[in-house]
Amino acid sequence: AISHFHEYLRLSPNQPDVAPIQSLIQTLKSPN
Repeated sequence: AISHFHEYLRLSPNQPDVAPIQSLIQTLKSPN
């Protein structure tokens, strides 16, 4: 799932929802 988000960010770096997606990635990566 993480790799899918990274692909989305790489292919669409100028999308307005990149920031929330990056925040989501950080949440998914967190040890909690």
